Amino acid sequence: VKLKDWQVGPPLLDVMYRFALGILLLRLADGKLDGAPQGEGESQGGRGRVGEGAHAPAAVSPLVEAALAGPGAQVLAFEEAQTPCKKLGCSLEDDEDGSWISDGECDRQCNNAACEWDGSDCFRQHSECYSEPDGSDYFGTVNTTKSGRPCQNWADQWPNEHRYTVGKWPDSGLGGHNYCRNPVEREGMLAPSASTDAALSLMPWCLVDMKLDVAEAVWEYCDVGPPASSCPPSDYPPPRTSVELELNKTTNAFIYEHGYHYYHLQLPPDVPGVQVVLLSLTGDADMYLSFSTPFPNGHRFEYIQDTTDVDEFFMRRDMYGFCGEQPNFKACTLHISVSAYESAVYDLVVFSSASRGDRLCALGCEWKALGDGRCQDECNTSVCYFDLSDCKAGASGCKTACKSEWLGDGECDEACFNAMCGWDAEDCGGPACAEGGHAKYLN
Repeated sequence: VKLKDWQVGPPLLDVMYRFALGILLLRLADGKLDGAPQGEGESQGGRGRVGEGAHAPAAVSPLVEAALAGPGAQVLAFEEAQTPCKKLGCSLEDDEDGSWISDGECDRQCNNAACEWDGSDCFRQHSECYSEPDGSDYFGTVNTTKSGRPCQNWADQWPNEHRYTVGKWPDSGLGGHNYCRNPVEREGMLAPSASTDAALSLMPWCLVDMKLDVAEAVWEYCDVGPPASSCPPSDYPPPRTSVELELNKTTNAFIYEHGYHYYHLQLPPDVPGVQVVLLSLTGDADMYLSFSTPFPNGHRFEYIQDTTDVDEFFMRRDMYGFCGEQPNFKACTLHISVSAYESAVYDLVVFSSASRGDRLCALGCEWKALGDGRCQDECNTSVCYFDLSDCKAGASGCKTACKSEWLGDGECDEACFNAMCGWDAEDCGGPACAEGGHAKYLN
């Protein structure tokens, strides 16, 4: 049982204990638990055989002893069986999400001594050297402001809410730490609390880890020393590459949470328009598009599609913005990046399209109909992914993108905020007055 954001009360704990005890006793009776006697003359996994035709003595494991002792002892034994790193919430190799250590993103749950400081992800081994005048390539470990105030962890939205996340700024050295950074695109951008003077962030800074009586985020510059003329080679940020796509050809890939995949597509003058379809087969993938930025991301893009299940983008050549600043009657390049709010397997395809909706998944089946909770025979084919299980026996009518464990978990989930999913079981504050429209947004 994975406990998240809630405490187990005595009645529920007693039910859990009785259920677990029953399962354990049944497995003991079947000889399928470590320490149970094996069948005569057989060895399972090298255990239990002490001689031909003999049984090993039953040595009951500590977890079984705890279950027999009572629910409190069972929970205590479960906690003691966890490694110190797991107790802090860090996912390891044997967990469903795989290991978060040295996966390329600094995770706050793993950034501690018990988890070896998240391996190479949290910049503890990184040099303090930087060479850009604005310090945008500073990835050191200074974590106080010039006035001596402590920095807020970038993974926190308290005491100051902000938008500087790994998902939006993938190459700026952010994540589960509180080191000073300057997440800019070299040409500079507005500081987080910039007012009418539009002060540019000229050097590394951080949000102050204290709540002051002001409306906007409190930030200060950091003293990280002067820039150097050059720095030793570094493996961060990692090099970016863009994969070339072909029109009307599907690309399938897996992307890790907060990761980025970059693509580009050459559009000859005779292409009347494009229809881009991103289908999340698992997880939640989003896409950013641009005609002028080779590597669009969460803070630097021209177009964005970030719904669940199916993202669809359409643009005709005669529309404003097609080909960016280039004449739209010439050849140009469309840049696409795929990111993941949640680790995902996705299909990506770009069609040559003259009008919206002329490239359906199948006759009578629109792409947006896949996984919408309604079974449609036209979509229930292998070509259309069998309607993303909408027609599966026992389907609830809730959108495929809404996972059952998200309902009533205390967090408002876009995929679940609809009538078919029970308005996310009050997680969003109650039902909407219309599909996607919450009453609190009125007036």
